[in-house]
Amino acid sequence: MRIVSGTAANLELEAPDGLSARPTLVRARKALFDHLGSFDGKRVLDLFSGSGMLAMESASRGAAFARMVENAKMSCDVISRNSVRISKTGAACEFDLRRVDAMRPESYLSKGERFDIVFADPPYAESAADFSKLMKMESFVSNLSGARLVWEIPDTPGALGLFMESCGEKTPLARRFGGTLFLIMEL
Repeated sequence: MRIVSGTAANLELEAPDGLSARPTLVRARKALFDHLGSFDGKRVLDLFSGSGMLAMESASRGAAFARMVENAKMSCDVISRNSVRISKTGAACEFDLRRVDAMRPESYLSKGERFDIVFADPPYAESAADFSKLMKMESFVSNLSGARLVWEIPDTPGALGLFMESCGEKTPLARRFGGTLFLIMEL
């Protein structure tokens, strides 16, 4: 697992043991981040953070602030070590790790707080249900208004349709990068 670009390019990071964390593949991450453009000065929220890889890639590319939300202690320990390693490369990002449930937005979002990009990559088995629940939560949608949501879609047949049904009046973009499907939309 390595950083693709920026101040920490090619730095190998740690991943949690076991199958609970599924870091976004290098090829998919590179194409996705190239599509998203500049991260200079951006504020990033990484939900279901796992290893923190999406936040770490953002920091390496110039993000000013990255909040990682993860409930598993082992993953939080890995994220802490990875953020120290990224900081040592000269990435000027403020990291904020919250060991809370990503399905409880009130535990990691404050009124008036702004984020530019929100990444979400929950376990595939719960992904569509989690997306649907969060899209119905006023505390999630209103506090992240104006942010770009990037949600990794499970690679199961028909999965995209489940997500599209939960978007309401929002107009999402489904894009495949490096073999991985992402839903991208403004909140």
